[in-house]
Amino acid sequence: MESTLKTALSGLKGAKAVDGGVVVKLDGKDVAVVVHAIPAAFGVAAARELVGRPFLEDHQRIELLTSAHGPLHLIACHRGATETQATSLLGFPDATVVSGPFGVFVADDVQKMQFAFLANCRDDSQTRHASQRFFEWLQQTGEGALVARRAVSRARIVKLVAKEMNT
Repeated sequence: MESTLKTALSGLKGAKAVDGGVVVKLDGKDVAVVVHAIPAAFGVAAARELVGRPFLEDHQRIELLTSAHGPLHLIACHRGATETQATSLLGFPDATVVSGPFGVFVADDVQKMQFAFLANCRDDSQTRHASQRFFEWLQQTGEGALVARRAVSRARIVKLVAKEMNT
């Protein structure tokens, strides 16, 4: 699922695969996208634990942020995710949560964390389609500009955390 998602993202106009993810263009900005996968229903703890709370490790991805902003986390789900499950993964309910044709998008406007759960990624074709629907949704709704803006802020936050961790 992760490999298929990386390949699909690499095919976007202006995208490039990098170590640790794919850098895509959103609103004229380079945004680092890190992919993950939940290979069973979200309710299956063992499958969900493969992803954990990936944004807590953003400071370890500092190399990825030398030439891009973010990261934005894309999580391919074998089935789907509910808004409640998405806010549960975030760890607190105070976030922007949107259900769309691709799955569920979550953005925290304080810490600037953002991720999308791509639903029904049961095979390569459906995974590519979910990715395509997500990026179409970003463009159609204007959310791409907001994602890019949050990614710029998130990169600054992550870099400061990484600096503090190294002192």
